[in-house]
Amino acid sequence: MREMGIEAVAAVGNASMSDDAEKLAVRERDRLGISVDVQLQWNNPNEAFRVWRSALENVNILVFRMSFPVEEARGFTLPGNWLPTIVVNGADAIQARIFTLLHEYCHLLLDTAGICLPKEAAAANGDQAQEVFCNHFAGAFLVPKDALIRESSGQTAEQLASRFKVSRHVVLRRMLISNLISAGEYQSTVGKWAKQAKDNPPRKGAGFELPPEKCVREHGRRFVSLVVEAKRQKLITYSDVSEMLGIRLKHLGKVHALLGG
Repeated sequence: MREMGIEAVAAVGNASMSDDAEKLAVRERDRLGISVDVQLQWNNPNEAFRVWRSALENVNILVFRMSFPVEEARGFTLPGNWLPTIVVNGADAIQARIFTLLHEYCHLLLDTAGICLPKEAAAANGDQAQEVFCNHFAGAFLVPKDALIRESSGQTAEQLASRFKVSRHVVLRRMLISNLISAGEYQSTVGKWAKQAKDNPPRKGAGFELPPEKCVREHGRRFVSLVVEAKRQKLITYSDVSEMLGIRLKHLGKVHALLGG
């Protein structure tokens, strides 16, 4: 990026554990420039993930998708002064990936490396206060309290989750925080959903992706575009492109087409 004359410093805000997570979430949504009204118009969680990812890539945060056992981690963050990086687990559900993306973004605001662990592993891990803070931020960012209260009339948690393009557990937690349900109602619903999940485990699809689509989805449009542009300017070789993007050169034309080139 420096050799191409492109600003190579991420525009990441600052935060501390003493901040109010609700106010911090409002500030960051305003800074990234995506309103709730726009969010509610998205067609599905996949579109939501693409837009949130692009918003972070536009401020020079690299976002990668890699697949590894969900039992090990849901994502992680590599902070830095140049191009901080967020990695989300491609093996996770799309709604979970959205939450992980914003959870890890909070780690960048705090300027700390983080690993988003499953609930069981997190309980045995170190700094729980920071993980709770990042979870609170992610929930408040994705489902702002005022918007939730406005949209909640006559709506179930499942319907609200569909509206906000998040998981029903995120909505239920936000309903509890916003005093829309009691602690007893929260626990009862969580228990009911846990039983449903046990009785009806989700089916896993084949999940096959063609190499060009996989390349863009795993590396992100921002990173792939930079690599393609660096090759166009003859700053790197075709061999470099293949290594950086993990793709055979015969697919490069399709990758370029996916980028709109």
